[in-house]
Amino acid sequence: MFCSKCGANLGEGVKFCPNCGAPVGPVSATPAPADAPGAAAPAPTTVHPKRRAPFVIIAVAAVAVIAIAAFAVTHLLGGNPKEAAGANGMGNSVTNIAVGDGQAVSAGGMDYFFDRNGLECAKVNDPGSVKQICSTSSDTYVGMLNYADGRLFYVSYDEDAGEYRIESVKIDGSDEETLYSFDRDDKYRFPYLYIADGRIYVVCNAYQHRTDSLHIVSMATDGSDVRNELDLDMPCYDVAFSGGRIYYSADEADDGTGTGSVYSMNIDGSDTKRIFSSDGGSVGDITVVGDRVLVAAHDHSGGHGSDSTSSYYVASMNTDGSDAKKITDVSDDEIDIVGANNDTVYLSDGDSFFAVPAAGGDETDLGLPDSFQYGAYLIGADDHIIVSNGSLFNGLANHVGSMKGDDGSSYVEYFSES
Repeated sequence: MFCSKCGANLGEGVKFCPNCGAPVGPVSATPAPADAPGAAAPAPTTVHPKRRAPFVIIAVAAVAVIAIAAFAVTHLLGGNPKEAAGANGMGNSVTNIAVGDGQAVSAGGMDYFFDRNGLECAKVNDPGSVKQICSTSSDTYVGMLNYADGRLFYVSYDEDAGEYRIESVKIDGSDEETLYSFDRDDKYRFPYLYIADGRIYVVCNAYQHRTDSLHIVSMATDGSDVRNELDLDMPCYDVAFSGGRIYYSADEADDGTGTGSVYSMNIDGSDTKRIFSSDGGSVGDITVVGDRVLVAAHDHSGGHGSDSTSSYYVASMNTDGSDAKKITDVSDDEIDIVGANNDTVYLSDGDSFFAVPAAGGDETDLGLPDSFQYGAYLIGADDHIIVSNGSLFNGLANHVGSMKGDDGSSYVEYFSES
C-alpha cells in the first residue's frame, strides 16, 4: 500500500504514514505522480499535531545525525569528503591525468606536486607551508599523481630496469611501496593512473605508429586483486578515462595523413562509438570536463608540404558526440589543452594561457607569470588551480604555484628554481 498524501510505501496494519504522519485510508496500489496529466489531487486530510509530533521528532533527529556525521567527515578527513574518499572529484579527475601528465593533485586542503626536490606538499595557497614528502631520483620519470584514502599514488619509470612501477606512499611520507610493476618493452607510452570506485586503473596505450595496442589493468589500492580489464590490438593514441568509459583518438590512415577521430567505449571494449572526426586533420589532447569531451584538433585539409595550409582549434561536445562545436577561433598556431577546473578549460597557444567555458564562450587571459611563458599545466582543484611547468617530457618542474582567480593576481609560488 501507498500513502494517499505523500506516496510513501506503507507496511501492513499501519495507521499513520511514517513519512508525513497522515492517517492511512483507502489507497491506490500505484499512486500517480503529482504532475501526471489527469492525476487527481489527493483529498485534503486533517492531521492532529499530537499524532504527527513523534514522526517530526524522528525526522529532525535523523537530519541532525546526518549533519553531524557530514561535519565530522569533512573536518576530520580534511576538505571535501568526496575528495578525501578518493572519488572521481576534482584533483582526482581525468583532466589532471590525461592532460597534465599527473604532475599535481589536490585533496583535503593540501596541494601535492612533483618538483626538483621530489614529491612535496603545501597547504592550499600557502607557500610558507611547503615540505617534502619523499625524494625522487632526477633520472627517474614520475607522473600520474593521484590520491585516495590518505595515500598518494603515482607511476614511475626506471630506465635502467626498463620497468614501469605503480608506487604508493602515505601523505606523511611513510610506508613507501611498489604495488605493481611491468616491463616497458618499447611497447607502451607512460601509463595513465586513474582511481575510481576504490580501485586503481592503469591504462596503457601504444606509441603512435609503433604497436597498435590498448591495455588496462585494475587493482585494489593496496595492490591486491589484480585484474586484466582489457587487452586489444587496435590503433589508440591519446586516451582519457571517465565515468567507466574510455575516450581515445585513432588515425584512420597508416601514414598519419588520414582523418583523426575520437572514439568512446566501455572499459571492457564493448559499445564502441565514433564521437568526433577532424575532417581531414588529426587529434591531439583529449579530456573530459563535467559532461563535455574536449578535443584539440589540427586541420590540414589544405594538403601536405611547403604550400599546405593548417589550422588548429578546440572542439567541445557531449559525451555521446552530440552538440559538437568549436570553442576557439581557428588559429595558425597550435592550441593545447593544458588543464581544466569545474566547467572551465585552460588553453595555450604557445605564447599565452587563457580560459574558456567548456561549453563555449568568451576567452579570459590568465596573466600567468613569465616563468610559465614556455609551458605549464593547470591542474583543476575545485576552488583553485595548481600551475606546474613539469611534465613527463620536460622532467620535474622548476616552477610550481597556485592561483584562485583567472587573472593571475592571486598567484603564489610553491617552488622556484632558476
